[in-house]
Amino acid sequence: MTPNPCFAHINDNEASIELKTLTYVLVRNLPARIFGAGTKMEIAQSWQTPKPTIIALKYDKFICFNSKKLVSFAIFDIDEVEYNLQELYQNIINKLDVTPVWLIKTPRGYQFAFLFRVRVELDKQNQVFRLNQIQNIVSSILKCDRNASNRTYGFFRNPLAHREAIFNPEATVEFDDFNHLIKTQTPKPTNTNSQILISSNPEGFIEGRRHSFLFKRCCAIANRYKNNISLDTLYEALLQYQMNLTTQTPKLNNKEIKSIAKSVFNLAKQNKVNPTIGAFVHTRPRVSKRGLLSLVEIHGFTPPKKHKQLVKQRQSESGKQTQAIKKNKAYPIIENTIRYLQQNNIPINNKNIRIYQDEVRSDTDIRVGYYIIRTYLIETKQTIKKN
Repeated sequence: MTPNPCFAHINDNEASIELKTLTYVLVRNLPARIFGAGTKMEIAQSWQTPKPTIIALKYDKFICFNSKKLVSFAIFDIDEVEYNLQELYQNIINKLDVTPVWLIKTPRGYQFAFLFRVRVELDKQNQVFRLNQIQNIVSSILKCDRNASNRTYGFFRNPLAHREAIFNPEATVEFDDFNHLIKTQTPKPTNTNSQILISSNPEGFIEGRRHSFLFKRCCAIANRYKNNISLDTLYEALLQYQMNLTTQTPKLNNKEIKSIAKSVFNLAKQNKVNPTIGAFVHTRPRVSKRGLLSLVEIHGFTPPKKHKQLVKQRQSESGKQTQAIKKNKAYPIIENTIRYLQQNNIPINNKNIRIYQDEVRSDTDIRVGYYIIRTYLIETKQTIKKN
């Protein structure tokens, strides 16, 4: 295989010590076999077959960092920046007081990474929570692309494939190195209740109801913090709550959690969060004009058995009223069609009524079906003939 010219400097006899050391660091901290791609267009196909790490580092511009169980690198992407490479490197150190292991220039911006001294285990919720805290705070301070920077496993640019870069292979970090950022960026909540944050009851967290489940729990968290709630605090608390759920159901990503937290935060500012059940309180409850039970009454805090009875009662009443509406609109059409059949000496039966109803009904009238015609003929003791 002929090496790509972009990677010729790796085998150069005059290659810098930092570059060789970084190569060693990458090989040591990445899995033995990883996915690699030469271009962005090849990423989708490259997931099929992994290759040895040293080969991917040597020939591919994009490589898959970390694994599904362990995280060694936290990589951040900046699309727009006013500084040059050296200025941005100093700016990162000044603002975070933490040194990245590399900073590279990309066609659209920059990418930099931190190397964890001890790998983050994704099956331990407390470590994942700390990692997400660091990702969100660093992205907020340096205005990174959150969609790209919040990933723990996926394709990023190969730092060895970029000549415009700053390497510091000996720079490693741990969670405690970011504590000063977390304390200054995240306000401390008041009147907290640890039961809200560490509860692991997954009942109700199922496919199709995950957003509703987390929305109600987020409202409950907002009630705990009262008037001292902030969007970041609400987001972090809901994120930790979901992480502590012991369930096999796939969990929502950070973007969806952020959207739920933002919705509840906006409701909390308007005092529209129910203090009892953590559900949205309508300023004008939508009570049906037809005399049905209101949805607010049904979905309030009611025991399960009574809740089922109320739902069945509403369904029964709704079905009866639907049938009544159909009869009020359908029966006049049937009667007019029967008169038309009588005038033209056409036999009166179900089939003929369905065929000739278009002669008497307007475009805005409903089209009457077989069963409603059959019901009418039985009630009026008319001739019934099936197809």
